Amino acid sequence: MHTRVTAKSSSSVITSKASLLADGTRLLHIGPHKTGTTSLQNSIRANREEILRQGVYYGAPEGRLASNRIARSLLRLPFKNPDEVVGYGEWEDQVARVRASTAKRVIVSGEEFSFCEKKEIRTLLNDLGRERVHVVVTVRPLAKVLPSQWQLDLRGSFTSGSFDEWLRWTLKPQGLRRIAMLLGIPHPFWFRHQHDELVTRWAAEVGADRVTVVVGDDRDHRVLLRAFEGMLGLTDGTLLPVDGKSNPSLSAEEIAIILRVQQILSQRHLIFAERVRSRQIQRRLLAQRPRRVGDAKIVIPEWAVENVREASEKIHDGLLASGVRIIGDPSLLLQANAPKSGSMPLDLDEIESAAQRMVAELEADGKLQSGQKKTSAARALTKILRRLSRRVGN
Repeated sequence: MHTRVTAKSSSSVITSKASLLADGTRLLHIGPHKTGTTSLQNSIRANREEILRQGVYYGAPEGRLASNRIARSLLRLPFKNPDEVVGYGEWEDQVARVRASTAKRVIVSGEEFSFCEKKEIRTLLNDLGRERVHVVVTVRPLAKVLPSQWQLDLRGSFTSGSFDEWLRWTLKPQGLRRIAMLLGIPHPFWFRHQHDELVTRWAAEVGADRVTVVVGDDRDHRVLLRAFEGMLGLTDGTLLPVDGKSNPSLSAEEIAIILRVQQILSQRHLIFAERVRSRQIQRRLLAQRPRRVGDAKIVIPEWAVENVREASEKIHDGLLASGVRIIGDPSLLLQANAPKSGSMPLDLDEIESAAQRMVAELEADGKLQSGQKKTSAARALTKILRRLSRRVGN
């Protein structure tokens, strides 16, 4: 039988509407990924003129990925071209826009800010005004984040393995990734999604009283939007979901097609000519196919439930003990698995045919080139060396 001792809460848990942040606050939303960030950012962008009329400035230029590009600029990392680091001037321009705003409150939102380590956090706080920044972290249950992150990696060609394979690599790191963690170089997933440590990392620099955690609720996606309305002083209903611009999960059939495409490419020694665009390319091709009704959602397999439960409890207890303000119901984070639902059987012949057609179209459009995709070990080694070089440079 599973037993646990819950840490005593030192955080302020607010289950109703969030309290208003002080005039002059610069709200920095750092994600992380797969916690409702896309829906929030789409709503803010779609209503930027209205929120400005209500005294809130959205501190980012036009463009769906503008904030994340700016975060990459601060981090001195590539964005779309893996061989070209985003110029630091883009971060300086962002700082200038925020400082020049005379609005009552400013919001900057970008998931990539969750990659910041101590040095980048301090630079960000100093540039935006340490005494005026309020950090907001959005969180969801690991049982929901893990399948979503795998699908994101799959669509972006960062993995070609099944969810089970990816999950083992994430929950039970081996080889180079295990060595990296022993050397103090964190697993990329857990650096962002060990949410209690993410919050503690930022609270250590800005102060726990200037950090808010918003717990998402998949039963009501407006919970997240209402929380931001309350913090920013926006009238109810200002932020609404934007139809057609969400980041939906893949169906079981779509997953099967992408996995088969990846297998065909590997067999033929082909890779995407622009890997960073492979997600958009595959999404476009899949959009040409009608979605099936009745597909089951990806859920945590039985072998991993206990691992996910233990990690979820650590995050839950760590957040309650952190001293930060929490909006929403923290107990939602304890979910270790999603309820299973039945699904229609997959048509393997149709999947094979669709995958072959997709590869043929990619070739005809010049989207593929000869080459070998890096193995998980090679990617892990590259990340280790990059992280070590950054530390030496610091």
